[in-house]
Amino acid sequence: MLELIKSHGLLPLIKNEFCEDLNKESCGIIYKDNKTLRFLKVENISRSPENHFLIDSSIIIDYDPIVIVHSHTRSCSTPSEIDIAASDELCIPYLIYSIRFDEFYLYENISV
Repeated sequence: MLELIKSHGLLPLIKNEFCEDLNKESCGIIYKDNKTLRFLKVENISRSPENHFLIDSSIIIDYDPIVIVHSHTRSCSTPSEIDIAASDELCIPYLIYSIRFDEFYLYENISV
């Protein structure tokens, strides 16, 4: 999946979008538009966006994302326990970008 995302040129786009606000977790989705993968940055509606992210459920319903993307501002890109649990519950992989370490990590629950 990560190679597919790379082949569509989305990683630099995600990095640029997420580096616009270094103090809050940014979030977005990757979805299919015909055969093309597209990235859509969405509003983080979390009550504490400095430490968490939350995407409006209507975005998930309307776009049927194949990957949920968010940033970690102060830590590495390894998924937290909350990230793992949410990804597993939604059955949607999480792509995490660490702003601090300038790295991506794709969490895919292979048991789904």
